[in-house]
Order: sequence, then C-alpha cells, then structure tokens
Amino acid sequence: MDEKQVMRLLTETSKKLREVGSAVLYPFGVRLGQNLLLEELWKQDGLTPGEIADRLRIAGPTAVRMAQRMEARGILERRRDSHDGRLVRVYLTAYGRRLRKPMDRAFADLDTHAVAALSPADRDELARLLGLVLHGLRTYPVQRTDSVDDGHDDSPTASTESAG
Repeated sequence: MDEKQVMRLLTETSKKLREVGSAVLYPFGVRLGQNLLLEELWKQDGLTPGEIADRLRIAGPTAVRMAQRMEARGILERRRDSHDGRLVRVYLTAYGRRLRKPMDRAFADLDTHAVAALSPADRDELARLLGLVLHGLRTYPVQRTDSVDDGHDDSPTASTESAG
C-alpha cells in the first residue's frame, strides 16, 4: 500500500466519522467538536475559554463561539469569575451534566461498531498506529500559501473548529 492510499483511507474515514458522529450527537443538541468541549468540562467544570482552547488545540475565538452556541441551547452557561471580573468561566448546566452518560453510551456503541471486525490485538495496534500518525501530523511543518487558496477551507480541522 502506498502513502497516497493511506492518506486517502484516512481522509475517507475522517469524513465518514464526522458524518456518523454528527448523526450520533444530533439527538443531544450537540454538534461534532462540541462533544470535546463537553468532555473537558466533565473533567473540570468552570474552565475559561482560553483553557478550553488550549486543551482542544483550537483558537480562542473558536472556543468562545462554541461556548456561545452551546449556551444558547442550554448546555452550559458563561459567568464572570468571582475573583477576577475580567475572566469568563464556562460551567455545565444540569442538562449539560445529564448528557454525559447517554453520550458516553452512544460513542461507546459507535466505537464498538466501527472496530467490530478487528480483534482486540488489532484494535490496540490501530490505536497505537493512529497515535503515531496524529503525532506526525501535529509535528508537520505547515506553511500556508495563497497560490492555491480558493477561499474555502475544507480541512477536517476547519470543519471541527467551525462546528462550534
């Protein structure tokens, strides 16, 4: 298998995962990408948008927009920090806290279905290999150029970030 075929399979897998993941999240009123923000708040409620952005490796304004959209749906609320009024903190609402178990179940079902044809050893190896691919992509020296830019960013990161 050549490198182009690997990248094509990863691209197709990523697109299908976004499609199916979006369908899984739809009943909860959560968009793909927002689930990652929820996961961070489930670990530690009351983060600032900057802390969320750092943890999710997204731009600060993207985290703010995600939080605003989720607040409009009653999933979380933004409040001024009680000690430093310049800071805004993001807190789960009761509804946002109740989403944890059903969303965890929905993603566990999706995960089980997606890798059903793999043995446990293959699953471990896939996770290990994807971790290596992700590391390679995170360390790739990206240099944007306007020569091929048509004004549309169709990258998975752009889709995830704009999904906020």
